[in-house]
Amino acid sequence: MPELCQNTGKIASGLIVYAPLDWGMGHTTRSIPIITTLLKLNYKVIIACKSSQKKILKAAFPDLVFKELRGYSITYGRSGWFTTLKIILQIPKILTNIKYEKRWIDRIVAETNPDFIISDNRYGFYNSQVKSILITHQLLIKTGLGKWIDKQVQKQLYKILQRFSNCWVPDFEDGAVNLAGLLSHPEKTCPIPVTYLGGLSRLHTCITEKKNDSILCLLSGPEPQRTLLEKKILQEAPHIQRNIILVRGITDPTSSISSSSNVTIFNYLDAKELNTHLCEAGFVICRAGYTSVMDFASVGSKSLLIPTPGQAEQEYLAERLESIQFAPFLQQKDFSIKAALEKIAQFNYQKFEGNMEQYKKTIPAALEALKG
Repeated sequence: MPELCQNTGKIASGLIVYAPLDWGMGHTTRSIPIITTLLKLNYKVIIACKSSQKKILKAAFPDLVFKELRGYSITYGRSGWFTTLKIILQIPKILTNIKYEKRWIDRIVAETNPDFIISDNRYGFYNSQVKSILITHQLLIKTGLGKWIDKQVQKQLYKILQRFSNCWVPDFEDGAVNLAGLLSHPEKTCPIPVTYLGGLSRLHTCITEKKNDSILCLLSGPEPQRTLLEKKILQEAPHIQRNIILVRGITDPTSSISSSSNVTIFNYLDAKELNTHLCEAGFVICRAGYTSVMDFASVGSKSLLIPTPGQAEQEYLAERLESIQFAPFLQQKDFSIKAALEKIAQFNYQKFEGNMEQYKKTIPAALEALKG
């Protein structure tokens, strides 16, 4: 007999093909709670990703089937304006990759006949014969080139979204209690049904308060900006009278660097280890990536955000989150550990009130609705 979905009583023994974008590690790690939920619903899941993503997801799901799907491998510039220029110059490569992943998923659909396709920000990962879901928190994409350009990009985005059956937004529907602001709640209505999942995080709220005065620095994102921030932190670290834990955000186990005696360095931490360090550290320095923001909301960590230069989405998020007293921010050009300590000491942190477990109920309901 087929197994029943946990808590729903519905039969669910089908197949889902799932693919996260490789533009930063966040799309990969925020996929973990979604895939966990799908497995609890007795779905079979095939994960399509590139090798660096597989290292993370294979650790969480060792028994799943993985298929190699090339990534976009986006690179940034050494300054904000050069990053914007480099992204524009990489648009042909992005469009080529969208066409490639469309051919890729069409072939997989013919081979496996899945019930659903779920894409985290891969715009070509859909099939007209299969219910296809796009995950994104950006129904409005901030380009950094002005409101008129933002509106033109949104028009093109909405044309692409019409190829999908449903859009899952990892944020809260409430206009007052949400994390992404206008990015997830734009003025112009999305042309396809939108399901707000609530926040997504593989991490959990700290059970006990074990805070010390250590500084946890989490690095992520495309090069060379990841390395530029890393160098800034390591140059200042010997002059800071605190223990610093640096998580480099890379999956290559052979890569290594050295620093002063007060710095402990990890290339990467799994969810359990990261959760422990977040609960124990006095505060966290991190990029203003949306997945990191959701992690901090889930754990309850006090953070200072550094938007990646030239990444308008992160710049908008950092300003918004400071305005709602979630976390302060510093521009990278103004950043120092000393300046971060001063700003954190003066900041009036407010706990985020959204239910970070909401997705566990929203996802089963959303899939049931798509079956109808």
